Amino acid sequence: MSSSASRSEHPILGAPVNEIVNLLRKRISLWKHTRIVRQSGIFDDGYYLAQLGERGPPGDLITHYVSVGEKLGLRPSKKFDPSFYGSRYPDVASSGRNLLSHFVTHGVQEGRLGRPQTEEFETAEVALDQTKRTILLLVHELSRTGAPILGWNIGRYLKRNFDYNIVVVSLSSGDLADKFTDEFDIVISFDGISHNDEAQFQSIAKSALSRFRPDYILANSIITFPLANEFFKLGVPVIGLVHEFATFAIHMREIAKTMQNLSELVFPAEVVRRSSFEKFPSLKMRPSHIIAQGRSEVPHTKHAPKRGVSALAEFRSGADFVVIGVGTLEWRKGVDLFVSAAATAKRKAPKIKLRFVWIGSVHGSGYELKEFLNEQVARSGVTEIVEFLEAVPDLDWAYASADAFFLSSRLDPLPNVSIEAVSRGLPLVCFENGSGMAEIMSNDADAKQLVVPYLDASAAADVFIRMASDQLWMDRKKAAMERVANQRFDMKAYVTKLDVLGRSITLAGSPNS
Repeated sequence: MSSSASRSEHPILGAPVNEIVNLLRKRISLWKHTRIVRQSGIFDDGYYLAQLGERGPPGDLITHYVSVGEKLGLRPSKKFDPSFYGSRYPDVASSGRNLLSHFVTHGVQEGRLGRPQTEEFETAEVALDQTKRTILLLVHELSRTGAPILGWNIGRYLKRNFDYNIVVVSLSSGDLADKFTDEFDIVISFDGISHNDEAQFQSIAKSALSRFRPDYILANSIITFPLANEFFKLGVPVIGLVHEFATFAIHMREIAKTMQNLSELVFPAEVVRRSSFEKFPSLKMRPSHIIAQGRSEVPHTKHAPKRGVSALAEFRSGADFVVIGVGTLEWRKGVDLFVSAAATAKRKAPKIKLRFVWIGSVHGSGYELKEFLNEQVARSGVTEIVEFLEAVPDLDWAYASADAFFLSSRLDPLPNVSIEAVSRGLPLVCFENGSGMAEIMSNDADAKQLVVPYLDASAAADVFIRMASDQLWMDRKKAAMERVANQRFDMKAYVTKLDVLGRSITLAGSPNS
């Protein structure tokens, strides 16, 4: 045997060494990917066999899928489509790796889709009542936050008072998913879709339209507008509910562009509409309306945490006057101004026992802000009067325990918490031109005295001091809050106006005609 032959062939098996190495690599790869698929819980034996016909393969089904089935385009279950995954993510397909194995170990974490999102419509099992008309409600997520809670209330009133079928399509899920499912006929939520995934939005719109045939669409928040735009292109009337100042929409310019392609736009206040017109002048050509939303009911959660309740009860003890603020800890909410007002009030009225309590969750960059806020509290000398509490699902106890509400936001169209505070007769202090609430309160002589110059925390402190020291003035402010609430925040009237608008557009014909 020559030296070259001894290097290229196995001396015992008589096969080329490189072939043996490749064979071993393939077997190791097959074993590894088979193990990953087996442990994933995605594989469904019955579903896989049904694609193969009466005669299944000999041996292990998962091994067959990994070695043969996936290449043939067979699906391991309803949860994964290899043909879709390979065509959508050519980088994975070109790697030659088993697609389901990649999805399990990397794709899920990277936010990749394992199957077409439109399949969610195919699995919607609840049949709609064909004697009723249908409205499609678009929400950006099913979380316990402002816009989704408002969306839940809108759909609830439409279903209960106007006897519609309500189909909810959400771009992402959240902790209120069960509440939406309990309330509405069909709720379909996706795993999160990029605002520029036009192909996905087109597919979703076509599937939803063919299956549900809605009279009109309510798009709740500009984040849903790219999807709403695809319904509009298909000739479905769309009402866009704008809950955001354009200052923030400008950072989502592609989303904002779709505002120009909806049937009608509804803003909660003129200050919000003016913001959109200034940033996007072409919107002035679109039909738009000012309709303030009503008071929202917050879906209650069983076994809600009670730590916040006991904490505020203890915090109230001994205080003459308690001010609360509510919202996620973020710069836009003006929590630093909330702290500044507390420091100023303490300095100006040292004999009044004040308490300032902020209730809200912390996410992302909010953790860094929280560190700065803690520094601000300490350096301002208000550690003993300022407290941050974690968000809790039920805020009834907070409103009942407080003397005043501070809407310290730099920009906040018309947050649900502000409507709730006013509806409970809780005097609310806010910044001029900073919110829809400031605009609404400015139309009432007494309530207007609670609207202070923009971002003037010192002026806000003066108002709190006066309320704490002048009971007659405080009582007038409470009465003003109740008056404003009765005049402006009626959810049934709000939803009725939206429905009248939707039906008028429907009767007028296609929005593109």
